[in-house]
Amino acid sequence: MLIYGFEATYRFSMNVIRNTFFYLYCTSIFILSINTGAAAKPILKVATINVPPLSYMDPETMRVTGSVTKIVQARAKKCGLDVAFIFSPSWARAYQMAVSGTADGLIPTTYAESRLVDFEYSKPALVDLRPSLIVRKDSPFLRFNGLHILDGRRVGIRAKSLMGKAFDAKLASGSVTVVERMNSKGLAEALIKGEADFVVDSPDVINYNLGEVQVGEKVRVLEPSLGSSLQYLALSKKRSQAIAEGTAASNCLLEE
Repeated sequence: MLIYGFEATYRFSMNVIRNTFFYLYCTSIFILSINTGAAAKPILKVATINVPPLSYMDPETMRVTGSVTKIVQARAKKCGLDVAFIFSPSWARAYQMAVSGTADGLIPTTYAESRLVDFEYSKPALVDLRPSLIVRKDSPFLRFNGLHILDGRRVGIRAKSLMGKAFDAKLASGSVTVVERMNSKGLAEALIKGEADFVVDSPDVINYNLGEVQVGEKVRVLEPSLGSSLQYLALSKKRSQAIAEGTAASNCLLEE
């Protein structure tokens, strides 16, 4: 009986040990599968500025949000990437961060051949801002009927912005006085204060900022618009290796 009791105890103990090892083995595989599945995704670092409603800092959550940032997040998710937005106080700084590779990309930005040395552009564009000339309600101008109406006038634009070859050539011709501001809110204020005769911006963007500075219905948007202003995700040529030129992630981001 003692032998039988010992053997029974031994068998029971061995069964417990085997079952315990089997449980630990299965558990370790399960944990490994969780860790593998939850492995950190490559992070796409994108520089942006305060251009509501396209991109802005939500005052409640202190996170960058907006219509364009959401498009980039959706595109990155499809490409197996996470996104970290780097919110810059100025366009010039955001631009330089992307050029230097501190940020992998830049939004929103326009396409220009001169920028191809530093950037690759996503296809299709994220949004079309369709910029317009905007004036005060007391302006004598009622319609946009040609760039000649800008002659001798003060024209407000966002710093570093590009509005198309014809318009950019007009600004460079010396026939107008260019008034640069860092953002759309600055343009709205310049227009209301009489520091500019015209400002150029997207009606949706300028209206948002006009509301912020509480100017009410004191401006008019001249029709027709100046044309198209496609805004892109621009990827830096010095971006991180995980999304370097030619990688699957890079191709996915650029050619969705």
